[in-house]
Amino acid sequence: MNEIEFGANKFCGPSAIAALVGCNTDTAEHYIQTANNIPYSKRIKGTTNQEMLRALDLLGFNCIEFEYVEDSTLFGSIPYIGVNDGMYLVNIPGHYITLETKDSKVIILDNHTKEPLNIAASARLGQRIVKCWKIEKRQVEVVYKEITYSKRKITIEIEADKRLLKSAVQDDTVLKNWLCAHVSLITDSHPAYKITSSTISTVMEADD
Repeated sequence: MNEIEFGANKFCGPSAIAALVGCNTDTAEHYIQTANNIPYSKRIKGTTNQEMLRALDLLGFNCIEFEYVEDSTLFGSIPYIGVNDGMYLVNIPGHYITLETKDSKVIILDNHTKEPLNIAASARLGQRIVKCWKIEKRQVEVVYKEITYSKRKITIEIEADKRLLKSAVQDDTVLKNWLCAHVSLITDSHPAYKITSSTISTVMEADD
């Protein structure tokens, strides 16, 4: 889990995505919008469980429902979460928090704590858990794809989780649209698709 890097968006949904993925909250907002076909002009304030899960799925994470702790208090969840190392997205009434367990130590993080905090010191221990998911990164592999883009033949190295790769790299149109939609992210480290400027090279001029 990552310390939250705040941009302009300071709401709990983007903050939880940022903590789990390791990006700033404005980029997390962009991922939520992209995954749910929400106009980029519409700021993300409140989010639904499905919108959060779609964003994490887009980013290459499996969200496994952790039913053992649902309807218990956050305090009551500690014996279960405390013995299962990993990261968790937790929906409490009207709010999202993230948890991480490592070596039986449970850390809580949200847009209010701002920094990881031992759960024993949290003021939220009495709050009820509505839903809880264990968050796991999917396996990735690297593929190379040659496409014609902006009148050039370009070889692109893509590292992505296998499930997303299967559909994306088989269709040039899908890949081109993805590049157009994410051109501002090409030089960033994207959790599901890692495409950097150094791996995009012009092979030759394409015929008109």
